Amino acid sequence: MPTFSDKRAVSLLKILFIASIFVLALFSVKDTDFGWHYRCGLEFMQSGTVCSQNTFSYFLPGHPWAYSSLIYDVILAAAFDGWGFVGVSAVGAAVLALTMYVLHLAFRTGESAVKYLAVFIVMAMSWTVIELGFRSQLMSLLFYSILLLMINRLKKQEVLRKMQKLLYASCTVVLFILWTNSHPGFFVGLLTLGFYAFIELRYKRFFPLVLFIAAMLSTGLNSFGFRVYAEIWQHFNSPLGRMIAEWVRPDYWQMAVIVALSSALAWSLLKHRPEDWLFAIMILSLTTYLALTARRNLPLFYMTAAYVLFEIKTFQDKLTGYLNRSVSFGIVLTGLMIGLLMLPGNIRFNSDMGSYCRDGQSELPCLAVERLENEKANIYSLYEWGGYLIWKLPQSKVFVDGRMPAWKDTDGRSPYEVYLDIIQAKRGWQKTLDRHNTDLLLIKTGTFLDLELAKKTHPEWQQTYRDDVAVIYRRIR
Repeated sequence: MPTFSDKRAVSLLKILFIASIFVLALFSVKDTDFGWHYRCGLEFMQSGTVCSQNTFSYFLPGHPWAYSSLIYDVILAAAFDGWGFVGVSAVGAAVLALTMYVLHLAFRTGESAVKYLAVFIVMAMSWTVIELGFRSQLMSLLFYSILLLMINRLKKQEVLRKMQKLLYASCTVVLFILWTNSHPGFFVGLLTLGFYAFIELRYKRFFPLVLFIAAMLSTGLNSFGFRVYAEIWQHFNSPLGRMIAEWVRPDYWQMAVIVALSSALAWSLLKHRPEDWLFAIMILSLTTYLALTARRNLPLFYMTAAYVLFEIKTFQDKLTGYLNRSVSFGIVLTGLMIGLLMLPGNIRFNSDMGSYCRDGQSELPCLAVERLENEKANIYSLYEWGGYLIWKLPQSKVFVDGRMPAWKDTDGRSPYEVYLDIIQAKRGWQKTLDRHNTDLLLIKTGTFLDLELAKKTHPEWQQTYRDDVAVIYRRIR
């Protein structure tokens, strides 16, 4: 085992650390929203068109849509067109590896073994979220880690020269322009920087406030301007936790861990009062709230908790006593070995369209969709299938998909709620389909609507295809 005084050994350790995270993060691409993100990226590359209005669904056509994910969409489309799902998986792995590397740099102090262990624990506790593959949310995690690193560097410099201030200001502007055009999670970064600026005002240090103002103005530099805030507010005001799986609260054991860890960290910060303890409590409180309200925010919380841990020197001293430096190689190599064991299965999944159809986040109606390749129709399908149909049947329009749960129709209802009324064959389902000129039904076998139509009491709908996954009903006019 090489000594840690050896620079080559340290460099090798860093390379192995990054490689282990990269290999671990070569996930299968399972996100059901892949299709509409891909279409948005493809349309921008082909014609410079930005997805600013609803052109993919026939329910709420032309609905204004200020979801800022353009950079992510373009990267996704370029990766898929170049190398398929394997390319998408590799890009996602690179983003997550860079995120975790930057995060470990943002930790204030500590031995390498402790930092590497903390990063792997963050990944393990966030696994149910990050295993879905390359999503726009990963871009937010990357930019959040970069922001924490910038704030950490600012803390260490009591006096800044003009060129340093210009550099920080420029980096802040670029960071928030990229962030705003990649994922709506930029508001977490804005709040984080705002907390830091507020605390620094107590010491009459005004430069962080300048950075905050610059960041806030930079968020308007996107295809929708400051309307992106309206989209974020709409999401917070919608009961997504009662409708969409990733927006529900975490499992009870996860909630218990979050509350216990957050409380322990807050108590330790109040007891030991390290430098910038108030800032640590503020970002910890923010991410605790976000994680307890939606499981999709688990990575943000665990990244923040790890960052806060390294603000507490007593924690570092105690843990370093158990983890000496030579353990670093063991931790990193263990992560690499686990990643290599997972790799063949992930490559196989990403190389086989059949696996994508059968074993993804939702079983997809791939065989049924092949029957509709030449159709140009308004298709009512499962919510989870909307993105896939947007991708595979670009000439047709879907009823609802993953973009739409926070939208409101003329009655103030979410499209997802309207969709549920139909799939559950509730009173008025036929009138709703008629009102929106639905041509085809592509639904899961055995749903309430399928059972209702199987009674053959609705002669205007004729079954034209059925398999174990999906059934197609065509309207007879």
